[in-house]
Amino acid sequence: MIFSNPTTKVAITGIAEAGKTTFLTSLLWHLDQIGSGKLEVRNGKNNPIDIYKAKINDGKITKRTFQYKQVIAEVLHTREFPQKTADWRECSVEFAREGWWYNRQRLEFVDFPGERIVDVALMAYSSFDQWSAHFFEAVANVPQLTPYINEYKTKIQTSTDAAACIRAYKELIEKIIGEYGSLVSPSTLLLDEKGKTWKDKIKTASGKLDKQQFIPTAVSGLLGFEFAPIPVELVPTMPFTRQFKKNYERYRKKALFPLIKQVFRADKLLVLINIPELLMEGGEAYNQAVATIEALVTTLDPAGSFWKGFAIWSGLYFLGWNPVPLREVIFVATQTDRIHPDDINNDKIVRLLGEMVGGIISKVRPLKCQKTHCAAIQSTYVPPKSNDAITDGKKILCGIPQAAGNPQCRTIKYEVDALPATIPSKFATKGAPNKYCFPKTCFPEDFPEIMSHPPKHNNLNAVFNFIINDK
Repeated sequence: MIFSNPTTKVAITGIAEAGKTTFLTSLLWHLDQIGSGKLEVRNGKNNPIDIYKAKINDGKITKRTFQYKQVIAEVLHTREFPQKTADWRECSVEFAREGWWYNRQRLEFVDFPGERIVDVALMAYSSFDQWSAHFFEAVANVPQLTPYINEYKTKIQTSTDAAACIRAYKELIEKIIGEYGSLVSPSTLLLDEKGKTWKDKIKTASGKLDKQQFIPTAVSGLLGFEFAPIPVELVPTMPFTRQFKKNYERYRKKALFPLIKQVFRADKLLVLINIPELLMEGGEAYNQAVATIEALVTTLDPAGSFWKGFAIWSGLYFLGWNPVPLREVIFVATQTDRIHPDDINNDKIVRLLGEMVGGIISKVRPLKCQKTHCAAIQSTYVPPKSNDAITDGKKILCGIPQAAGNPQCRTIKYEVDALPATIPSKFATKGAPNKYCFPKTCFPEDFPEIMSHPPKHNNLNAVFNFIINDK
């Protein structure tokens, strides 16, 4: 430690359009311009400290490097939130830190899309047979899917070639992908190798989704090397089982291992969750998000059955060694600029976050878990001298909502719902009049035009302080 900088490896992912790329861009922007004083840094005892001489991406630049300056330049030019990253990216930050006798600290980030989480969980299944068995066990827990699964099994029993089986699997996924995305595997069905989501590929010019385009555009694995699950009882008899096993192993080696190698080295895991979006999407989206997060966190848990079993098998467990260094998970409720500040100041947003992930935290104890909130770019404000509550459950914000009632994209006053006291036990039907309303926003009109002025944020510093400190 005397001759090297302490390094913290941080894996970042997001759920429900959490704004992961916006978060990382804003954080790196503030660190690059740390002298601006817009990011208050504190140590583990909550005392203010200075950090300085920040160096970002000072090592070898590769095709995986997150080119934050290019992203910022594009943001300044287009005045739009940054585009979603096509696939996983990595970056590093090194800075001098006041009060440390070894002075410097290094952070290494790996940023991966939420769609890839199903692949992280898939790491536990080293063989095609295990993965197939896991898939059918998972869908068996959802009674609504039983007719679809039975139909799929019937089709593949009569299939004589791999292409027909893969098509039948895509037909199954087409029926469940919208409401049961956490069950979809491999992740290329959700996000292909070029970074296009399944929704992007089937969206029409009018913005509507044409599901008839899903099957022709979906890829189950690597292009030209696809695979589909086969029931355990059919594995020995299907003529294309051997081909699927080879394609599955190829997928693990070519697509999965490079990402997994980075994620499984993480000391800290940052999970960004867009609670306003989940409230608007409804119960199925909420359940899907919880299941996805649980699969990720329990798979990475150093004390989890998979990794503990590996360590015991290898004999290293008794020497105190564990192959996964993860020591902390930080859950962050993002895009809090879409809700009224009252629901932030009274800790309602953090309570909802805690209610959402509380069951997950209990399953990975004693793994340390933190909860906080953040708006990486603050796009709204409360109008001065306004009547806070206009109608029952409604509050007023000022900003540029992405709504039909604001075609000129000007700053206006508009209504948002108050956050519920707890996560609803039953959501309203999507599109119903009592559906929650937290409009997405555009960049504020006062957004900076120069690199040396990082954007306004809300509580970004708290997330950064969790990352750099071990209390």
